[in-house]
Amino acid sequence: MELEKRNHFSSNFEKKENKELYRIIEDDRYQEDAKIAAIWELERRGEPTDDYFEIAGEIVSRQKKKRYDELQNHKYNTFWLRALAAVVDGIVLWPLGYLADAVSNS
Repeated sequence: MELEKRNHFSSNFEKKENKELYRIIEDDRYQEDAKIAAIWELERRGEPTDDYFEIAGEIVSRQKKKRYDELQNHKYNTFWLRALAAVVDGIVLWPLGYLADAVSNS
């Protein structure tokens, strides 16, 4: 089963002519998601060449790398918060342990 190739630009690009979709792909002012949607729409129409598939592959690879890097950065950004939470837990639970011990011994 192939995933549906659509994003938030797809519905607008269904109404555009092929010439305009090609212009979007080649213009650096457009977002990468817009370029991918234009390539997908041209593919749906049976139009694109291998060059455009290569462009789409490069864009998707860059987006995947960017998401992976963001995930890795976020993973390490939470370390100190987790360490602080462990210290706070110890400070709060340590006296409660003595209190529970005193209650159980009396």
